[in-house]
This record gives sequence, C-alpha cells and structure tokens, in this order.
Amino acid sequence: QSTWGSHSLPASAFPVMAAQAKLNVAVIGVGYWGKNLVRLAKDSPLTNLVGLCDMHPPTLAKAAASYPDIATYSSVEALLTTAPALDAVIVVVPAVYHHAVGLQCLRAGKHVFMEKPLAISVSECDDLVAAASAAGVRLFVDHTFLFNSSLHKMMEIVSKGETGDPLYVHCKRTNLGPFRTDVSALWDLASHDISIVLALMPHLNPAWVSCTGSKLLASSPVHDVVFVTIGFKDSSFVAQIHASWMDPSKEREIVFVCSKARVVFNDTELVHPIKVLMKGPHEDQHPEPGFAAHILAAKGDVLMPFFEKKEPLSAALADFVRFVREPAYASFSDGVFGRKVVALLQAADRSLAACGAPELL
Repeated sequence: QSTWGSHSLPASAFPVMAAQAKLNVAVIGVGYWGKNLVRLAKDSPLTNLVGLCDMHPPTLAKAAASYPDIATYSSVEALLTTAPALDAVIVVVPAVYHHAVGLQCLRAGKHVFMEKPLAISVSECDDLVAAASAAGVRLFVDHTFLFNSSLHKMMEIVSKGETGDPLYVHCKRTNLGPFRTDVSALWDLASHDISIVLALMPHLNPAWVSCTGSKLLASSPVHDVVFVTIGFKDSSFVAQIHASWMDPSKEREIVFVCSKARVVFNDTELVHPIKVLMKGPHEDQHPEPGFAAHILAAKGDVLMPFFEKKEPLSAALADFVRFVREPAYASFSDGVFGRKVVALLQAADRSLAACGAPELL
C-alpha cells in the first residue's frame, strides 16, 4: 500500500481480498447517477445485485426493463423487509434524503454505501455515524475522485520527497452545465475538491475557510460559481478551489505546488494526466561578494509518468466491499471522513452568506 508520510491512500487502488461469497447489495435510486452503480454492482465479481429500488415509477420501470432478472421495489421499507439475504445498500438519492434513508437502512442492520455528500448538515452526519456504530455495520461515503488512479500517482510522486515541501494546492472544476437548482456549485462541484484536499493533507487540520461566489443565472436560487480558500492550523499551507457550471471550458485540474516542483493532475488529459515540472524557488548559495543571497527561479525537466488506470467508481465499490468484509480494515472514505467534508461545506456556506468573511473551524 502506497503512503505519503502519514497519508494512507484508499486501499481500493490496490484491492486485495480473500476469496469470499459475493456481497448481496441493492441500489436505492436508479436514475441519472444510480444507473452507473447498478451497472457496477451487476458486473462486479465482488457483489451480487439482488434489488433495485426507486420511488419514481417511470425510473424504476426503465431500470427493470434493463435488468429483468433483478427484483424491483417501490419503497425502502419493502426492500429492507423482503429482499432476500440483503447485506448492503447503495444509496443514490438526493442529498436531502440521505439522512432519512441512511438511518432507515443502518437501523435495519445493513451496511451503507452513501453517495456524497454524507448528509446536508454535521448533525445529520453525526446521526448516521452513531447509527452505524450502534448497529455494528459499515458506513461508507462515495467520494469518487479519491479513488482516481491519477490522484494516487500524484501522492506517490510527492511522497518520494524529490518535489520538496508542499506549499499550496489549487483546484479548478469548471464546465458549461449540468445546471442545478437543488444544490449550489459549492455542494455539487467543490465538494469533490474539498475531499481531495483533506485526503492530500490529512495530517493538517483546517483552521478557517472563506468562500465567495455568485448567482449568475437570472432564475438560479443557488450559487453557480464559487471560490473557496482553506487555511490550516500551525501551517502556511493553503488550498484554493474554483468551481463553476457556467464556464464554457471543461477543466478538472489540481495543481500541487511544492518547494522544488509543480505536480499537475489534468483529469481531461487522456494520455498523460500527470505532469511534473521540476522547477521552483531556489536561494542562490554563492552570491557575489558584498551582496546578500537572493531567490532564483530554478528550472528543470518536465516529466510525464506512465501508470495503469482504473475506473474510480469501480475502485470505490471494491473498497466498500473490503470495508465490509475485513473487520480490521479502515476505509479512508468512511462516515467520519464524510462528516469532515460536510463540516467544511457548512462553514463555507456560512462564509458565502457573509460575503467571504473567514469562518473559523
């Protein structure tokens, strides 16, 4: 397992599990995003798909037509009480329902794979984490980008030390659509990068967050673009996130600036998504007599490493199965981590309402 100092990467990047019976799972919410989890649960050698659940009849009928051999349920209660030998549920419903549906499943003794965010408030997250603990079951949050092979490669490169000390990270996630009215760009888009920042720097505790943004569409009830800055306790390291669904250019980029190099992850680059620019500030060790040392811009090579890529969502599902099957295994993306992400999102929302005033954590 790769590590970066005290950083433990999600083990699903390199899944190792003893041969066991497949995990019996059902998917709750089989529409726009849920259909991807249905496909994975059906095709994975680790899971046995035993149920499809959706409270929207046309959506459920469409899923049933695609998977006629899988039982369908029009309510969570029907699924939990009648699905045979059900071990776990994959919950892919709007975030406002995560708390209610999650509690219902956890209290029924089912392991839960929850789409991000875990819930819409810290108090709701606390309820879910407590319910999982009381029932002795696992609570996992699908922060999909944490299971991206390119992100793991970025962390591996930095762990070798050749890039120097981490200074700051800049994340950009923009596109023209899809437009949302139920959640803002902060919760829909920036939440991905907040989870990435927390994963990159788990040894640092956030100290404050500042967020600005704007409602650009005339009819929009939510912010369409946001700019988030996160500071950390006892550290000069800083993170900055730009997220928007109003930008004509699709960009998914993470720039990790270190003292000796700049590591760039461009998720839209298919061939070489990771580039390492070996350049950074350098103090002149041999100044001219009578002159103080000054800072120079050191230049070096541009490296484009090769590595094997895996589907992030498939890797997340594999991590969840391992989390359930192995009592000693602690998933990186568990309920406690999901709560940390929501705590930052809530604080950023308060800052956004206060025109960017820093919110202490």
